Amino acid sequence: MNRQFIRFGVLGIFVVLCTMYAQEPLSDNLDGILPAGETEEIEAIEVSELPDQAEESVLEEDAQEDEAGAQETTKETSEEVITEDAGALEVGEEASVEEEPAQEVDVVDEIEVPEEEQVSAAKELAEKRKREDSDAIIRDTAKVKVASREQESISPADLTFDIEKKRKETVNIVHRAMRELKSQPLDIACNRFSHTKKFIFGDLYIFLFDMNGTCLAHGDDAHLLWQNLYNLTDWVGTPFIKHIIKKAKSGGGWVTYGWHNATKLAYVQLVEKDGVAYAIGSGYYPHSKEEAVVNIVKGGVSMLKRIKKEKDPIDWAFSRMSYPSGQFVAGNLYLYALDFRGTIMAQGERPGLIGSNSWNYKDANGVYVNREIVKKLKMTTEGVWVEYISKRAKKKAYAEKVKGSDGKEYFIACGYYPEADRAQTIELVRKGYQFMKMHGKSGAVDAFSHRRSDEFRYGDLALMVYDLKGHIIADGSNADNVGRNMYDAQDEDGFMYIQNIIARATKEGSWTNAKIKGAFQSTYTQRIDLGIAEYVIACSYYPVSKPETMMLLVQSGASYLKANPREKAFAEFVKRDGRFQRGDLKLVVVDAMGLCYAYVDDMDLIWRNIFKAKDDDGRLFIKLFINEAKQGPSVVNIKLNGDQKTNFVTSLEKEGKTYVVSSGYYQ
Repeated sequence: MNRQFIRFGVLGIFVVLCTMYAQEPLSDNLDGILPAGETEEIEAIEVSELPDQAEESVLEEDAQEDEAGAQETTKETSEEVITEDAGALEVGEEASVEEEPAQEVDVVDEIEVPEEEQVSAAKELAEKRKREDSDAIIRDTAKVKVASREQESISPADLTFDIEKKRKETVNIVHRAMRELKSQPLDIACNRFSHTKKFIFGDLYIFLFDMNGTCLAHGDDAHLLWQNLYNLTDWVGTPFIKHIIKKAKSGGGWVTYGWHNATKLAYVQLVEKDGVAYAIGSGYYPHSKEEAVVNIVKGGVSMLKRIKKEKDPIDWAFSRMSYPSGQFVAGNLYLYALDFRGTIMAQGERPGLIGSNSWNYKDANGVYVNREIVKKLKMTTEGVWVEYISKRAKKKAYAEKVKGSDGKEYFIACGYYPEADRAQTIELVRKGYQFMKMHGKSGAVDAFSHRRSDEFRYGDLALMVYDLKGHIIADGSNADNVGRNMYDAQDEDGFMYIQNIIARATKEGSWTNAKIKGAFQSTYTQRIDLGIAEYVIACSYYPVSKPETMMLLVQSGASYLKANPREKAFAEFVKRDGRFQRGDLKLVVVDAMGLCYAYVDDMDLIWRNIFKAKDDDGRLFIKLFINEAKQGPSVVNIKLNGDQKTNFVTSLEKEGKTYVVSSGYYQ
């Protein structure tokens, strides 16, 4: 009798202590995480207030309630995710979960240690079982569903981003802010712009500068307030605050510049208050090559003007533009510069062309491209666009005019192929596959690598062929690479992307992603069997849309976390302006229980459980992310900051633990 009484007593202590020390999930609002009122910095996430550690009786009651809720949640989760695998139940069937309290009591009862050590052991046991149960559920149920979801291969083409809608929303929020500034005292308006959500819509916020470049309001980064940013430059050297003020003074409009590792398009206007003029604006990230091209050219122009002002040789500027891994190269975008007689002064892709003359270069339709650029630039002081055909594809080039110290005129330009996209990449590989099947290895090497014909090129798309040991058999972009072994080549995240390309290649075709030249690259491959040997045919392109960039950022983050110590990975994920931030696209990482390891650059949420975070419609969106990621890479739509947000989520296992990585953009 006494023995039984002791057993039940120990059991009661065990339950209470476990629930007291177990990690407490947050619930319905952010009151306990972020400052009260309108100063919340996370996108309308609601999480419940943490209990006061001093109120032990309240904590004990909450812990008991949380344990009951946790048991109920575990049961619900089991019912939702358990799938038929080796006798498991289908979704929707009820599963009985057998508890073994007696066994747990025996463990505590038989270890004769002081009470403090019993508490520690009980706590560790509970946490360990909780983690193991959660991870086991994910591993067991994901086997079939992950494979199935990956086979379906979510296509960025299925996702949308309405640029025209975003432009209208940007203009509207700026005009609304102008009315606010005119009707309210300056301090009230600046407070609302900087510290409340009254002028936040999705990723849009308001900034305000005086004519000297001092920041008076900033809805995204309060640390910029009172700083004079007049001479602040982006990564290509464009003094964009100066451009913003200049544009506002000249009647307002759109300004392109680099911010947070992506090209931003801002709408700015001049507004007067009590006889003082201010530049007010808001902007968004189009994640389009057209805007990126403009920004790179403006950066080159700014650098040349700066070198000219400092009375340094202008050749210094051309040399920096021609560096293949420099600041003016992003994926397949690069600068080139010519004088007004057609002599090439800079070439970021093929420096060997410097010094040659391309005045007589014409496209397939007979258009003298460089003559057309010079002709247009002589008629305006603004930048110009020229369209022409190159390697069977339409190309758009943007150019601006500059003058040297001696008055000699030049133009700096950059171009891209708007139709060299995902679909064309697949088509080119399939065409190469059929040709190689008919003409064999030697025929493919000759046709793919040599520039006598553009049959197997489309703009900047070209075919490559690898053997299964990583040797380059053919290279349509650079024949000098033939024979090189690339098997151990790593991308900028340390990912063995050539090994992955070879391993994932199938006859049906597959995609592999990597980070090359500071940009995301997608490669489509097909494995081909010629009887005596197998090869992999590949073609790569750089994405031109926000959905593609979002998906590649998540996949890049997952690969980086898989390949590096988690502390190193998480440090990179939360770094402001770091390698895993692309404008408004940033990473969120939680584990299967909702514990947060990275939430963009918001350090306040690290180590907090945000499983019950709610979106504007009251949905537990972190829980939704976790459940969807269990099934494989997924797209999840939620509502935050008053706007619809599209998110891409995926999961990975590392050292026995499951992590969910996500990113998203506002529509």
